[in-house]
Amino acid sequence: MSGIEFQSHSVTHRNIGNISDSDAYFELAQSKADIESHLGKTCIIIAWPHNSYSGYSRSILSEIGYRGAAEYGSGKSENTTTIKLYAIKRIPIYRQNPPSSYVSLLGLN
Repeated sequence: MSGIEFQSHSVTHRNIGNISDSDAYFELAQSKADIESHLGKTCIIIAWPHNSYSGYSRSILSEIGYRGAAEYGSGKSENTTTIKLYAIKRIPIYRQNPPSSYVSLLGLN
C-alpha cells in the first residue's frame, strides 16, 4: 500500500520546547505508542507541533524509537542523499489548500 503514512505529531499538540522534560517524554512516547497500537505499524517520524522542540526532546528521539523529525515550514529537501533525518524539511499545507495546489506548493511544476 502507498500514498499515505500516519506518523507522530505528539499527544496533545503542545509546544514541546516549552514544557517539562517529563511532559515532553510523555508527549513523544505516548503518541508513538498510540499510533503503533491502533495501526499495527511502526511510527518512526515526529513532526514537531508548532515547530517547537528542545535539546532534551531532540536527544531522546532515538531512545523512544524515532528515526527522524520533521521541522515545520523549512521548505523541502532538494537532494535526498543529504537529508538530515532529525531536521527533515517540511512544507506547510493547510486545510484551505485544495489538492490541486499541491504541485505548486511542492515546487513540482
